[in-house]
Amino acid sequence: MLEIVAIVVACALLNALAASDPALEPGTPADLPRDPDRLAAWRSIGIAGFALLALTLKPLAPALVLAAVFLAWRRPSLPHLEAGPRRGEEPVRAPSGLEQALIDAGSGNKRVSLFARHLVFMLPGFSLVGFVAGNGFLVALAVPAAFLAMALREIALAIGERAPPRTADYLVGGVWGAVLLVV
Repeated sequence: MLEIVAIVVACALLNALAASDPALEPGTPADLPRDPDRLAAWRSIGIAGFALLALTLKPLAPALVLAAVFLAWRRPSLPHLEAGPRRGEEPVRAPSGLEQALIDAGSGNKRVSLFARHLVFMLPGFSLVGFVAGNGFLVALAVPAAFLAMALREIALAIGERAPPRTADYLVGGVWGAVLLVV
């Protein structure tokens, strides 16, 4: 039981690390320049950590595919879908093509768009991992995992200022930890 908790907590921490952008943390001066190299380094460490954890727990092929799915899911920065009331502001840049497509798919509803964001990566990803691992059950986890990821992010944002800034990333990382245990 302790191993299960440790794996879920490790994935929560790695996801928060992969999502880190110190320039966006509360209390950071607004004029602090964003350093793409620093951001890439933090993301790389979190993603590599998840891959190493997967490789220590699972056979090579499913672990590599799951790490690639996590990378594909974690990689795009979608602030128009993930911006919450804590920041109180919309992102500076215009939505990317992927963001706009997800916003359109959700008819402007950020919750539906955020659910679609998770599902777009999880459904084909879990299908591929299930195929490689010989576990067809994994595809059935995509919809509940995407819904849970969306719901946990919304809960963390609803808590607002009482929650640590990375609460949503910790909670969603825990979902990935649970998926890693099921593979």
